[in-house]
Amino acid sequence: MNEDAKLNDFLKDRLEADVPGEPPRLEAILHAASAAAQTRVAARRRSIRLWGGLLAAASLAALCLFAVHMWTSSTSPSPSASAPSQPALASSPVPSSLPASVPSPEQTVVNAIDLLSTFDGDELDVETNSVVEVLLAWQDAPYEDAVADLFEGN
Repeated sequence: MNEDAKLNDFLKDRLEADVPGEPPRLEAILHAASAAAQTRVAARRRSIRLWGGLLAAASLAALCLFAVHMWTSSTSPSPSASAPSQPALASSPVPSSLPASVPSPEQTVVNAIDLLSTFDGDELDVETNSVVEVLLAWQDAPYEDAVADLFEGN
């Protein structure tokens, strides 16, 4: 047993003789790893911020559409067999049975689009356009911004 310990110590000493305690580039490796980790964290934060805003906008749009659907289904008369049912359009007139203090569903959608476009830094003309035109302009705004950069040089 002593012979094995002596042999093991001899081999250990010979193998560790040319190995320094720490690699000479350890500081550079640690610096590169921390820089890469910070880059990944920053990219993840940007991604969360982007997807969080889009998810909030989609949720708000779905909520508005659901509210408009529920409102139109509760105020529309029951369909008879002789008259075919027609889908409710966003530009249809608002019944006068709503109190003056409650905004119409169309106005609610326009207000939500105005708020979201202001948050994004876009300026939409919501007063002069119909609800459908405002919605289309709001949906096309990111595309128009992306394409505008391509055609500025021409």
